[in-house]
Amino acid sequence: MLFVTIKIVFFKYHLWMWFG
Repeated sequence: MLFVTIKIVFFKYHLWMWFG
């Protein structure tokens, strides 16, 4: 569960970097 959360956060951060 924790690993999944980290993956989601990392994915969101990646999206922010793309849109940023």
